[in-house]
Amino acid sequence: TNVFLPNGGRLYLDVGSHPEYATAECATIDELLAQERAGELLFAQLAQQAQEQLRAHHDRPLNGTIYLFKNNVDSAGNSYGSHENYLISRDIPFEDVASTLLTFFATRIIYTGAGRVGIGVNGEIPGFQISSRADFFERPVGLETTIRRPIVNTRDEPHANSERYRRLHVIPADANLSHYSNLLKFGTATLVLNLIESGRAPNLHIADPVTALHTTSHDLLLSAQLPLTENSDSTTKFATALEIQRAYLNACKSHEQENPTGVDNDTQQILALWEETLDALETNPLALADRLDWVAKYALVSSYVAKGVPYTDAKLKALDIHYADIDPTRGLYHRLVARGRMRTLFTSQDIEDAARTP
Repeated sequence: TNVFLPNGGRLYLDVGSHPEYATAECATIDELLAQERAGELLFAQLAQQAQEQLRAHHDRPLNGTIYLFKNNVDSAGNSYGSHENYLISRDIPFEDVASTLLTFFATRIIYTGAGRVGIGVNGEIPGFQISSRADFFERPVGLETTIRRPIVNTRDEPHANSERYRRLHVIPADANLSHYSNLLKFGTATLVLNLIESGRAPNLHIADPVTALHTTSHDLLLSAQLPLTENSDSTTKFATALEIQRAYLNACKSHEQENPTGVDNDTQQILALWEETLDALETNPLALADRLDWVAKYALVSSYVAKGVPYTDAKLKALDIHYADIDPTRGLYHRLVARGRMRTLFTSQDIEDAARTP
């Protein structure tokens, strides 16, 4: 029920109920992305082994098929997390960390969302939204992860010197299959944390982050005006998610370019992809169907809707969940990759190596 893996990751039963994979601690974005992908490979292999054993059982063979989905929501309205953890300086007051991250996380979903058929906790409202998990968040800051979920979680269990470091436990993210969505998710958060630690974060704060998170997820046109607090440094009292993300991007570019040693390759890659993605989201979001999960899924769903299939049709719910199937021979995401319709950053060999190499 609890093993460390050859690559330094950990596989265990969380709260005795469901299997969970945690990557090893990583120092570079490429390490993290490859280790994260390795978890999918390991689970797919375990499912295949379990299926073969069940079918070969001498007393009661099982001829069914085991499916594993990397997603955040089931058909009964339950949600489960895909968590990130970052090591940050304890010198920064947590209130300063939280006030910046509330605005950042409420709008980051425009490029990290996995997409979802249905709006509302139970998906009761027909339609499509950007984030699969957004509707399940109820308050800005708190300790819980399964009830009254907060955008900023206060859990603080650093695997390091607790007097010097805080563990930032991030819970509002979607589970992503896209290499690009993951690169943006981990990379932009890292750069924004650099801003916070240096005291350079934009003075831009959403008045109601929870409502803004829901609104942004439901806003496929990315045009919703989100109310800002009165003390925000802005010429207007409202801003779109795109404008807010652009402000963070520009602040990160300025901060990183002032580094006396120059901008390293990892940082440059993140900044370039962040800007390219925001530009495309502003002009033609569907151009990102080969890079972002929510856009790829929306393009598939829209093709059926255009043929007269309503959002209430079970076919679209099935498409939604089968996009997340981690079996490389079945999953819709993997089919898109195989057909050249989804870009990747790593080869299959890279991921196999990451599953074995610490």
